[in-house]
Amino acid sequence: MKFTLTMLILYIETETLTRKVRKMSNLNNEILLENLFEEALEMGLSEEVAEEWALEKFEDTPNPWD
Repeated sequence: MKFTLTMLILYIETETLTRKVRKMSNLNNEILLENLFEEALEMGLSEEVAEEWALEKFEDTPNPWD
């Protein structure tokens, strides 16, 4: 299944609510995810792989509220 950036953002928001984890604001999450996605594209990854890479990196990002 191919995910779009919007689908990834919705997934992150849903997971955040489901786990009741306090992460950065949704706007900051979107900005971070977009930056990670752009970084992956600059590394030469395809859009599909870049989306997966960005989501993985996002999930590995420490929560500043912990």
